[in-house]
Amino acid sequence: MVLEEYINLLLNIEAQITENYLALYTGEVLNKTDSLEYEECFKNIIELTKKETKIISHLTEQFSLNTLKEEILKRKYSPKEIPLTLGHLVDAEIYRLFHLFEHLTGDDVYDYANTLKTDINHLMLNFLNELINNPYYASIRNELILYRYNLIYMDPYLENDFLYDMLSTNISLEADKYRTEELPSHIFVDKSILVLESLDFIEYIRSHDDLNNSSNTYALIVISVINILSRLVLCDEETLNLIYDDLVALLDAEEISIETKNLITSLQTILKNMHFGWSR
Repeated sequence: MVLEEYINLLLNIEAQITENYLALYTGEVLNKTDSLEYEECFKNIIELTKKETKIISHLTEQFSLNTLKEEILKRKYSPKEIPLTLGHLVDAEIYRLFHLFEHLTGDDVYDYANTLKTDINHLMLNFLNELINNPYYASIRNELILYRYNLIYMDPYLENDFLYDMLSTNISLEADKYRTEELPSHIFVDKSILVLESLDFIEYIRSHDDLNNSSNTYALIVISVINILSRLVLCDEETLNLIYDDLVALLDAEEISIETKNLITSLQTILKNMHFGWSR
């Protein structure tokens, strides 16, 4: 079987995984997570990911990861991944596969970047669990549930914990294990994932500050805020200083609505009540 045939087979499995995740999302929106249909979709994902792992293992024995990434990206339609990729982009499977291949790179810098992203995602999952069950955010409950499944769908570490019932509200952050003299390049990873991405989310809030515009915009502003706050938790003093002033400036800016400022403050309060620690 040639590479193209393997990729087509893999993408067929990805499409089924995507379909089942969207079914889980629908089940939770309808408060049917205890239903037989929800349980069946959950089991389907477990079986499909086993098939996915088997094919990827075979592919990586035959082809380089760079070759596989290039082949996958040839099939991409959308210009880039977005926060709500699952259910919003027709090529969500492409981004999922790309993340899977990145997790297999085996390079220390990649490993740190992936660990850092998973730490961020764990923090955001805790945020989402609080917000989804909070009547104040009922108008964007569906979007928040979808984002929760999107995080799991896109992160192999998180997905494994989800599928095998190992997700916990008591988060053990792993990033500090990599912040050693043996990996001095972790500083550049931090500046990219923690600093630059936070500044992008701050700019999004600044340019879309209208909570009454649509539920989708409101949801994306909430998602932007929890992305920023989750990254702040993972900053050391140096990287924190590169973000904090911009966040304070956002809170002080006259053009930013009082509703958005109150939103940020309320989400900061939720963060203070979270339970997390550093793995040693």
